Amino acid sequence: MRLPFLALMLLMLAVQASAQTARKPKAEPRTATLGGGSPSQDKLMSRDELRACLQRQQSLEPRRAELARQQTALDEQRAALLQSGQALQAELAALDRSRADVVAAYNARAAERDGQVDGWNQRNAQFNDEARAAQAEQQGWAADCAGRRYREDDETALRRGR
Repeated sequence: MRLPFLALMLLMLAVQASAQTARKPKAEPRTATLGGGSPSQDKLMSRDELRACLQRQQSLEPRRAELARQQTALDEQRAALLQSGQALQAELAALDRSRADVVAAYNARAAERDGQVDGWNQRNAQFNDEARAAQAEQQGWAADCAGRRYREDDETALRRGR
C-alpha cells in the first residue's frame, strides 16, 4: 500500500515540476520604426537592413547641418548685397555727372558690386543643386527605411557595436 502512494506522490511532484518549467510562448519582440513614421505592416527589417538604414540616417544629419550653415551665410551675403545696392542707388541720385572722375569711380564701384552679385548667384545656384541632391537622398532614405519596423534588441546591439 505504501508503494502505490509513494509512486502517486512522485508522479504528482514530476507533473508539478514540469508545469513550473514549461516554456511559456515566446512574446513578440518589441519593435520600433525609423523616422517616427507610422509602422508599416511589412516584415521586420533584418539587422543588416537596420544597420544600413541607421548609417544612411547618420550620414544625412551632418549634411543637413552644413546646408543650414550655407543657407545662413548666403542670406547674410544677400542682405549685404541689397544694402550695398541701395547705397549705390542713393549715390547715383546725388552723383555730379559733370565730373568724369566721379562718374568713373561710381562706375567702378557699381561694376565691383555687379561682380559680387554674379558670384553670389553662382554660389546660390550651387547651393540649390546641393539642396536638391540632399532632398533626393532624404526621400530615398524615407522610401527605403522610414516607417519600417525593426526589433529594438537589434538596434541596441548595433549601437553597442555588435
